[in-house]
Amino acid sequence: MTEGLAVPRDLDLGDRASALEQLKVPPAAHSQMASMVKDVLPEQKAGLLIGSRQGPLLAARMQKMGESDGAKAVGEHLVRLGTDTSWKENSGSALVGRLVDATLHSLTAPPSAPPAPASRVRVCRRRALLVVVLAGDTARLVQRVRRVGVVTETEATGYDCLSSRLVSESELRAFLLDCFESAECQLFVGHEDRVSEELRDVLQDVVFSVFCTYRETSGHFSMALGVSIEGWLADRVGRREFAERFAAHFDAYVLYGDTEPPGLWTVILADGNRLRGAMDEGDNRYMLYAATAPVPGLPDIRVDEGLWQLR
Repeated sequence: MTEGLAVPRDLDLGDRASALEQLKVPPAAHSQMASMVKDVLPEQKAGLLIGSRQGPLLAARMQKMGESDGAKAVGEHLVRLGTDTSWKENSGSALVGRLVDATLHSLTAPPSAPPAPASRVRVCRRRALLVVVLAGDTARLVQRVRRVGVVTETEATGYDCLSSRLVSESELRAFLLDCFESAECQLFVGHEDRVSEELRDVLQDVVFSVFCTYRETSGHFSMALGVSIEGWLADRVGRREFAERFAAHFDAYVLYGDTEPPGLWTVILADGNRLRGAMDEGDNRYMLYAATAPVPGLPDIRVDEGLWQLR
């Protein structure tokens, strides 16, 4: 969807007017492109496509083509939307997704190419591993990782951790954008209890490079994070580096699991020091009872350097 486009890291597709401005699509040019779409699609379907979340990206692609090949070329590509009737088999959000897919295909393939095949998964050509978000029949969120090509040998993964500080969603979003150098449109952040609700208006086949959920906890930790990322991002920022950055940025201590013996965890302090700790947990309450060095603010924790020797 974004290949070949100059997409700002903070692109906000939730605000269409702002997104068009960020993508440098002038109102007059957007109106002209909307008219061209209405010339080849029924009015209702054209409205769904133009008003879709991906609409500004499609407009940016049409503008780029118009600048290089002329408005006539854009029209010649779009005309296939009138003959590609595959979208008629869908309804609701699936219809919008199919219209977006068909339009993207019409703009990126030669005019003589056949219609795009229907697919539940939109492939981002520059990605090896995609995190696909699907809403189930019971409104439960299901995350799946699908391998679609080899660009990096690193598997998609998840960084799960506990933080001593409760961070606001806006702070968390800003940190993740900076940490992974991701575009706004490639990031999802949501509370565990509200994920399905927040994804209600998002197409089922939308791909997020970074998918983060969080919840409040009690005990020595105030927040639990689950961050699913594509393999190429894991190459960029490893698990330990992620915890170190989070701890330093939010002046917190962070616990996560990696290769420790069963029952033990790694704890990163705000100053970057790394400890090994033992913890009791239950009913969303997490309490450290031993660590290889003192943890600031937790004087009652037993210091046991022998935890490093356990295998």
